[in-house]
Amino acid sequence: MYGYRLNNFITEEISNIGVQTSIKECLLRKPHCQSINYNTQQFRCEVNSKGADILLKGTPDVNSIFAYLANVSKDFSTNCKDKVCQPLHKCVAMKNTHVCISTDSCKPCPSGYHQYTTGQAACIFCSYGTYQDLEGQFNCKDCNDFHDCANRRRTNCFSLIKHVGQIGINGLSYGKHNRHDCKAICQLDRTCKGFSLVDGVTKVECFTHTQIDHTTSISDFYEFPTECLV
Repeated sequence: MYGYRLNNFITEEISNIGVQTSIKECLLRKPHCQSINYNTQQFRCEVNSKGADILLKGTPDVNSIFAYLANVSKDFSTNCKDKVCQPLHKCVAMKNTHVCISTDSCKPCPSGYHQYTTGQAACIFCSYGTYQDLEGQFNCKDCNDFHDCANRRRTNCFSLIKHVGQIGINGLSYGKHNRHDCKAICQLDRTCKGFSLVDGVTKVECFTHTQIDHTTSISDFYEFPTECLV
């Protein structure tokens, strides 16, 4: 169970150890070890003399993994496929044995997030210019074309609204920038509703706008759709 630890039953601490080795060490200490807490930041195993319903008796800890091992046998066959684990468990191969690990607390990353590897304690929010509209993905999709924008929750990609020869009001000049940088300056400012570009020789004069008023101008004005401002 990711994100929980069991208190008050710790009998031993083992430092500088991996989670799979921690499971093996617990199995070698049975029946005195019934479960473990594993700290993913300090690489430390806490051996527990008891097991418990971790959702009822556990303490939330984002850096902890709890594993209940009271019903796990240390005498497994030599091949994972020969061992039938209980429902919501999977067989994990270790150096000298195999163990059944609970998988019922593993949840896919929601849309807007991703995770490069399975079994991690947290998901990664999609970075600026990317999005993910599906669950359980290993990476985010590109939404970095100049004419596109990802919403704040990074769950979808939308098209900018272009107003040719029009400009917003309450414009604030940010000086000379390239087009992508001007777009980023506006979208990262929650008060900005759109931006306009006045052509230069190599770069453009960048203006951001907190309000929209479609008045005639020599510049092109780009308005963010409401979805990108959520």
